[in-house]
Amino acid sequence: DEALHVDAGKVQIDEDIVVGVNSTDEAGHVDIWDGAGSNSPAYIMLASTDGTQGYIFLANDGTLRKHSSVPTANTDGSAV
Repeated sequence: DEALHVDAGKVQIDEDIVVGVNSTDEAGHVDIWDGAGSNSPAYIMLASTDGTQGYIFLANDGTLRKHSSVPTANTDGSAV
């Protein structure tokens, strides 16, 4: 399928992603880890309609944080 691209260590999906089903019996989930030996948090990049990129991640104390670039430390950005 043209919408799925797999390259060494990277998967790009150019369509919607649906995890799980609309049911009370099952729960879909996505796990995002920080990687082996990494001091940088795992993050999700979101892009606005004008292409501005923002990053959200979970700090060690459980605080959801946002940053304007890829977070490289647990304290980057500000609390959401």
